[in-house]
Amino acid sequence: MNSNIRKKLKSIFFILFLKNKSSRSIINFITLYMNTWQHLSLFRSLGHIYWKYNARCHSGNWRVRFEEKEILFPIRADSFGLDWYLALSVLGYDLPLKKTFRVLLKRDPTFDMLIDVGANYGTQAVLFLAHGIEVIAFEPNPHCLEYFELTCNINGFSPTLENVALGVIATEVNLSFPEDETWLGSVVETQKDHLEKYHPLLSTIKVKQKRLDDYLERFRGRRILLKIDAEGNELGIIKGATQVLAESRPYLIFECWSDREEIFNVLKEQSYIIFSVPLNSINNRSSSTGLSYEQFKDHLADDFVAIPREYCTA
Repeated sequence: MNSNIRKKLKSIFFILFLKNKSSRSIINFITLYMNTWQHLSLFRSLGHIYWKYNARCHSGNWRVRFEEKEILFPIRADSFGLDWYLALSVLGYDLPLKKTFRVLLKRDPTFDMLIDVGANYGTQAVLFLAHGIEVIAFEPNPHCLEYFELTCNINGFSPTLENVALGVIATEVNLSFPEDETWLGSVVETQKDHLEKYHPLLSTIKVKQKRLDDYLERFRGRRILLKIDAEGNELGIIKGATQVLAESRPYLIFECWSDREEIFNVLKEQSYIIFSVPLNSINNRSSSTGLSYEQFKDHLADDFVAIPREYCTA
């Protein structure tokens, strides 16, 4: 029997086994005691399995344990492939970022607010909600917010959800996203051109755009962690948040695969030091100068942490 046939038979077995709610709960129980690399392996092996074979299964919830907190993620029969992928991705994808979250949650004093810009389906924001941290989530795509709201409802979480895009000015913009991978949505025109090359089913909707600085009053006196993941619009968001950076001095987690020179300069002007992910410790950073521009520009990773300079001294 060749390897392709074995892989297909293995996939069919898991589809049939996990299709039933009761048998799926057995696997879920086992995952609660898995380590990081086992979660990675599970995600890589089975994360896409239901999309690939277009399987429909019984609805239910998937339980995840993150830093001693258990969180439920919905599994809906009518969107099982997407929900299964999201549930496994919580601990099986973006491992350096999840390690950084763990370190930041141990900061003393801890953050009391997460501003999540580009919250997507909320699978990262809920990790902070589970630890009692207030969340203000910005996500312009209503298709993503539906799942986020459902996840919060079944866990009893109450974030503030802002169905708007953020940028350098307040205006109306076009949000383009693949219908089968809505998390790739972007308001950047050049990113739309890129998406059209690889995703024939591309939707475009008009959404409101505001500046993060428009919300400054909500942030005064708070210990803030600011996360930005906006598919190429990070520069515009940071430029529209200069007052927040100057006055609230949040720790910043951001994705960056474009506009690196400008982003580096804007953050430097705001006296921020950029570090690579994962962040291994929140303390004793005085010995580190962070990434130079050349290191940042040429870095192979897309995720970074920026910390106000005054927090990087002894």
